[in-house]
Amino acid sequence: MNNLIQSADGSITAFNQEFCEHYSSLSDGAKTEKLYKHIIPAATLFANQPQIRILDICFGLGYTAFLSAQIYTHTAQSIHIISLEKNPATLHLAAKIHNLSKEMITKLANGESLFIAPHTSLRIVWGDAKTHIECFEDNTFDIVYQDPFSPNKNKDLWSKEHFRHLYRITKAKSVITTYSTSRQIKENASEAKFLIYKLKSQNLRASSIFTKSPIALENATQISLDNLA
Repeated sequence: MNNLIQSADGSITAFNQEFCEHYSSLSDGAKTEKLYKHIIPAATLFANQPQIRILDICFGLGYTAFLSAQIYTHTAQSIHIISLEKNPATLHLAAKIHNLSKEMITKLANGESLFIAPHTSLRIVWGDAKTHIECFEDNTFDIVYQDPFSPNKNKDLWSKEHFRHLYRITKAKSVITTYSTSRQIKENASEAKFLIYKLKSQNLRASSIFTKSPIALENATQISLDNLA
């Protein structure tokens, strides 16, 4: 079973016994981490795009999906989120955190797409994330939330092969957000031809952004392969 625990910002996270890690940072706060390391930077870069396709790796407790819906509620953008997840138990934990109705739980559990906000749809694709990623068509996604358990615990979703697949399935103007600042992970992404950016947020630990083309984003600094840290 997963044990619920309060993080630094007061939002709830949980401990996953299979991977021996929490779903979110206890020190940064579950909600704060998802907003400022993933959702807000990506939304800022795509503020003028009418339709956005997001790949969420992985659904976990649902923060990236449901907080994205809140952020985009105030825009006219059409948002389509696909969340990958292997553990059905996470949906029941997410239901408690986000007050999901029985109908929503049933549809998401069945892999159906449903609107979680006026312009935001969500579908959870259940099963092995690595397998699903390999099957996605080229140039499908605008945004990827690269947010699985850590490289030490979930190596397949941080490998060079993984980033090569992400390069293939993302569009020319795309962004990958991640909490990881590991040198090895940045090298893996760089070898897949991504540009590497370091993102600094006030009162939070640094995070990373990977893109195919240069971006202009406040607090984001491009890092060359020779100067990776």
